[in-house]
Amino acid sequence: AYEQAIVLLSTNGAGVNLSFMRTMRILKIAKLLRVVKVLKFFTELRLIMNSVIGSLISMFWSFVMLAMIFLIFGLVFVQGCSSYLSEHGDWLLMQQPANHEMLLESFGSVQAGMLSLFKTATGVDWLVYFDLLVLVGNMYGAAFITFIGFYQIAVINILTGIFVDSALKLAVPDRDARALSLKKEDEAAREELFVLLSEIDTMNTGIINVEDFAHNLKKKNGKLQAQMTLLGLPVDSAADFFRVVSVLCGDESMSNEEEANIQAFVECCLRLKGTAANLHLQCVAGDLVHMSVMLQQQMDLCEMLAEKLERQ
Repeated sequence: AYEQAIVLLSTNGAGVNLSFMRTMRILKIAKLLRVVKVLKFFTELRLIMNSVIGSLISMFWSFVMLAMIFLIFGLVFVQGCSSYLSEHGDWLLMQQPANHEMLLESFGSVQAGMLSLFKTATGVDWLVYFDLLVLVGNMYGAAFITFIGFYQIAVINILTGIFVDSALKLAVPDRDARALSLKKEDEAAREELFVLLSEIDTMNTGIINVEDFAHNLKKKNGKLQAQMTLLGLPVDSAADFFRVVSVLCGDESMSNEEEANIQAFVECCLRLKGTAANLHLQCVAGDLVHMSVMLQQQMDLCEMLAEKLERQ
């Protein structure tokens, strides 16, 4: 489609040379960037690219800010140099022709002054320009020192903070990456907890009981206690914990409140992982309301039956 558009424009361009547009074919390389987005191997590269692209707007306004600063200070220095040359230009040309030429080259116009300040800000030896401005007047030398301090201490730190803040915001993984990361964490926790509980089951029955579970929890430097703590499940009482898991897993996975199927036990522990979310609290509140309504209905039914019995 791109080649057809070039041919069409060339034939209808009435002699206009549009061959330069063929160089835009290099933009097709942008299609390769899709590979960077898909492959997990390029995660760090994708993060860097997103940070660079996302900081373009900040970079534009940073350039505008720097241009304004260079313009303000440049006007001050150019005005001072212009006044000095108008009064002492002939003397300076006779006595110090090199300084006269350098003064005109560095601060002979607003554009030249802004360029000199830009060179100073980007690493050029600023003592050269300082000596020239001191020649014009001590006040301008002090103003130049003020410019250096203001730029190095205030401007650079502020712009750096803006770029770092933008990069940190863009460094947050996208939704798919976060979902994949959470899934990997759950799988790793499930596998490690299953292995630890399987070590308790010495008979390979697939069942653990309260006594063995409590015994392994009490071991000093035990892996099971550490893993349960990492899951956000600090177990103080094995019996109480088994009772909660029994209610959560149901009768199919728990023969009683003292024994549990290892696989079902692991799944229940993962369901108990972390703190209660707002959704869980709302579900509990809804269940309580439902139970209250059912209890009230049962009480009304009991009252009706009691009235019938009294009538009989």
